[in-house]
Amino acid sequence: MNVEHIIENLIPDKDTYILGYADMGDLLQPNHDYRYAISIAKELDDEIIDSIENGPNEAYYHLYHSTNNDLNTVINNISSKLNELNIENEPVKATIIESELNTDYREELRYHTSHKMIATRAGLGWIGKTDLLITTRFGPRVRLASILVVHQ
Repeated sequence: MNVEHIIENLIPDKDTYILGYADMGDLLQPNHDYRYAISIAKELDDEIIDSIENGPNEAYYHLYHSTNNDLNTVINNISSKLNELNIENEPVKATIIESELNTDYREELRYHTSHKMIATRAGLGWIGKTDLLITTRFGPRVRLASILVVHQ
């Protein structure tokens, strides 16, 4: 069984997730040993998104956190399986919380990995006029998580 098939079997609901693989070449910061990445997008609920009028509401708040938790569970499961296969990797959570930010972030206001960059390289979509990732399947209504993978 190939690695892609193993990864795809760890996606819990094929109807609400999009999965893609990217060759990152030299797009990641120079101190990274990672050459490849896995991008995972999860659809956001249309009804909740449509209910937003003047900024995020309570329903969106719960959707945001539950979707991030779902994505983080999926990338952690995939990461564990890759570790079992002796494939070095680094899961990158859907959202980094304040306590996880390092000094570089605080100085430069950017994280070492861009989910959108990985998603576009993996063919999940493109960046629209509003700087959102637009997917063919779900439009801009997605959350993203990624896994960086060392060249094998």
